[in-house]
This record gives sequence, C-alpha cells and structure tokens, in this order.
Amino acid sequence: MAEEFILGTQGWKIRGHDASAAIIKCHDGKVDIIAAAEEERFTGLKHAYDALPTHSIEFCLREAGIKAEDLSAIAIPFQYRKMYEERGINFNLCDKRVISAFMPQLAPQNMPDLFYVNHHLAHAISAFAPAMVDSSTVLIVDGQGERESTSVWAIKELGKSVKKIASSDIGSSLGYFYEGLTEFVGFRGDEAGKTMGLAPYGNPNRYRKHLEELISIENCVISVNGSSVKLGLQSGDYLPVDEQWQVRSFWIKQLSNITGLKQNDNSRKYSYRNFPRPYADVASAGQLILENILVSLALQSKEATGLDNLSIAGGVGLNCVANGRIAELSAFRNFYIQPASNDAGTSLGAALEIARQKGYRISHVPMSAYQGIGYSNDSIERILNYSEISYSVHEDASHLIADLVTQGKVVGLFQGRAEFGPRALGNRSFIADPRRREMQDYINQHVKDREEGRPLAPSVIDRDAEIYFDRMRDAPHMTIASRMKKSLGAVTHVDGTTRPQIVDAESNALYYNQLEKIKERLGEGAVVNTSLNLSGPIVNTPQQALKLLESTATVAIIFNNRYVVMKNE
Repeated sequence: MAEEFILGTQGWKIRGHDASAAIIKCHDGKVDIIAAAEEERFTGLKHAYDALPTHSIEFCLREAGIKAEDLSAIAIPFQYRKMYEERGINFNLCDKRVISAFMPQLAPQNMPDLFYVNHHLAHAISAFAPAMVDSSTVLIVDGQGERESTSVWAIKELGKSVKKIASSDIGSSLGYFYEGLTEFVGFRGDEAGKTMGLAPYGNPNRYRKHLEELISIENCVISVNGSSVKLGLQSGDYLPVDEQWQVRSFWIKQLSNITGLKQNDNSRKYSYRNFPRPYADVASAGQLILENILVSLALQSKEATGLDNLSIAGGVGLNCVANGRIAELSAFRNFYIQPASNDAGTSLGAALEIARQKGYRISHVPMSAYQGIGYSNDSIERILNYSEISYSVHEDASHLIADLVTQGKVVGLFQGRAEFGPRALGNRSFIADPRRREMQDYINQHVKDREEGRPLAPSVIDRDAEIYFDRMRDAPHMTIASRMKKSLGAVTHVDGTTRPQIVDAESNALYYNQLEKIKERLGEGAVVNTSLNLSGPIVNTPQQALKLLESTATVAIIFNNRYVVMKNE
C-alpha cells in the first residue's frame, strides 16, 4: 500500500466541545500516530465549545510535514447527518462544504474523501489501538454519542473484528447523571473532577439508599440478546428524553427531593474542608454509586465478550477513582484507559477507524501521551531574547530543578511536546516537594488559585512505585487512583488514595532523569505534579508560561531542561 495520511477532526459549531485534531500515517500495512492536539490549547478557551479545530488541524498538518491536499481522508467522530435527521433537522451540508469549514484553503478539486464515524465506535477504537493487545473488551461511558451513552464492544483479531455487544440510550446516561450531581453540589457541569475530589470529604451513607432507589446495580444489566445496557432509573424505566439538559435537570430535581436542599449556587466561597456537609455527602453517595455501577458493568462486559483485556474511554473514563476500583479487581490481564478519554480522543479514534476500514492494522499502535506542540531550543531562545527576559543556559538543568524542589520551591516545566488529554504528565507541569501537607494548600492558594483541599497528584519513578502504593500497576497517565502504602502529605487525599503518574525512562527520558536527580536530593522518587495553568487550559506557548511566572508563586520556569527563567524577587 502507498503511504497515506488520515486526519481526524472533533468539534462542531453547534453543541460542540473538546474540539481536537489528530493525524496518522498509514504505510506498509500499519499505522503511526503523528500528532494530536486539543483546540483549547491554541485558543485559550477551555473545552473549546462550539468551535472547529482549525488551529489543531494546522498544527497536525505541519507536524506531519504535508499540506491539506496531501490528505487521503478526513474522519469525523459523529454521524452528523443521522443525528440531525433523527431530530427532524435537515443536515443540508454536502461533504465539500463540511471540509471547507475545517480547511477553507482547500480547492474543491483537491478535497480528500470525508467519512463520518459513529461516536462510540471512535471512542472504542481510540481505546483499543494503543492498548497493545490482540483483542479486548471495550467499555465506553460518556454523556452521549448520537443516541447512546454507554456501550460495550468486543474487538478481536488484531482489530479486524469489531462488534458492538450492547448499548444504552441518552436517558440512561451515567455521564449526565454525574453532570447533574456536579451541578447540584455547586460546580459547573464540566467540572466533574471537582465532584470526584469533593466526594471523600462526605459520608456516602447519608443519601446512598435514597439514590439507590433511583439508580442501582441490580438494574444495570447488560442484556446481550436485547442489545442494550439497561441502567435502572426511577422504577427501572428509561427517561423519555432526547437531550442533555433534560437528563441533567431530572437528576438535579431528584437530588433536591432526596436532600430537601436547593441546588448549591455558591460553592466558590468554600474550601473542600468546610464545604456544606449535605452537599459533600450527596457527592460522596453519587460517586460511590457510579463506582459500583462501573465495576459491575466491567465484570458483566467481560462475561458478555469472553475477553479478559479491558479498555475504557468516554468522559466518565476520566473518573480515576472508579478506574482504581476496577483495577483492584484483578479480573483483567490488561487494563488500558485512553489518556484523552474525553471527546478530544475521538478525533484519533475516527482516523484509526478509517485506517482499519482501508485494511491497515490498528492494533498494537504505540501511543505516547506527548502528541502536542513542542518548541526547539532555537525557538525558545528567540522567544526569550525577543521578550528581553533575563535567563540562564544550562547543559542539564535537572540539578538546579532538584535544588529548588528540595528548598520547598514550586518549579514550572515546559519541555518536549505537549500532552494530549487533560492531564499534565511532566512536559507542561508545576512540580514541588510532595512530602509536606502544607504544600498542598500552598499550591492550591498561591499557584493554582483554587479551593483549599483540592487533591494534588504525584509523578513517581517506576522503580519506586512499590514503595508508595499497595499494588503495582501500569498507570502512566494519571487515570487510575491507588491507595498509598507510604503517605506523602501533599498528594495523599483524605481517603488515603492518590492519582499517580508512574514514569518510566522509555516514555519520557527527560522527566525521568529530572526525577532521579530530585530523588538524590530529596530522598523521595516522587514530586507533586499539577498542570501548568491557572483556571484556563494547560499552557501551549512559552509566552503563556512566562506569564504564569509573573502571576503565580512559582520561582522558575525551566524550558527544555536548558533555559532557566527565575522570578525577580
């Protein structure tokens, strides 16, 4: 087969979110992932609502070294025509008009083929291809796709056989249940991570029985013959709804009935430690119920498919506490979570699915989490000189980084290619001493400008993981919560768990070396690792990183482990 490039694009001008683009190279019967990036990193608008991924597309083409007319195909991870028609709306855009919206520079005669891929199928392929297995059960749990919110897939024969085993509709959406819970306790619907972090501060038993009357494990049954996942709601019936707001509103109303409280509209003034107890309790109950359901669905999925590898994607796949519960089962030989489990990852999944349809092998596709934009040393130096900022140059700044961390300082790292997905994994990170509890509050207040008590996570050298965690597991992407065997005050949450990034030398040699040098000074093979940002997206440019140096309590930004910019004090 001749070499060809396929572009995946996620994002739409109406009801779109998590816009992204990914590009793959197909050759010699196999696939290489070249680049993937989220639009929010380029625009500075979190989740890139109602946006097309134009900047991400430009980056992907540039990284691949091709022009738009060199593409053989464009893949979109939603069957938009079907979605619109089912809702009585005329989808009056021909393929050329759709392509022009994404890449207006393309002449009509140079346009590649356009493919629409089922949304959950794109999620499923994105979770299977990098899992490095021959076959797998795949569980997708999110808000919704075209018409489904949870789906189970059996993928076999190196990806040649892809079969959807079961699915549930929008009314049974676990993603929208959790969004409703998140809004009720006082956060935005897209701040599910805050609810997950708040849950351990509450008592789940206060409202657990009331919630289980509405949504229970007994009613969450995979019916293979009926091709459905029946997620029991009130009276075990489906909600007669079609849209996100209806499901979220249902749950907000039910939570209000259960608690006798109104929706919390003033959460910003509370730290997690003094959060109003009833709201913390309902968050705790909702989180526990979600965990129990996902554990049940994972086990049922294995039984339904007969496959003992498990891959997960979909927005709910970012609930690392639930993932930790599944990992503790020891029921699966391999357990993989797509690092960009949210809709951003579907751009990659859609491109891979079209490659699969073209006959390329899409199993065992190596995927680094570092698929975004990077800056060469020459580029960094030009930017620093243009900014007229004082900096020093080091052959290896890791010794200085170790000294600063040991002194109790917070250091910003901007190095290599940016991460794809919502977690900072050492290339766009603030790092600090993980040992002292007060470092958590210091970072939350003076670096991140957010609520006290918000959990922080560690990066840990792989050979030291058994020192800190009660069970060794592959967790390179901060997607699986683990119980801590040796507590580190700044990153041990109130329930005794944390969300680690286990770092190995192969996946990120530079960051690994920095952690090694920190261990020599600190005596711990771990650091606090939190994303290099404030309230917006993780920074994407050196200029944005420099602004963080001005506006936060970090003492230095280190570019490419070479250029050191210290705060003027």
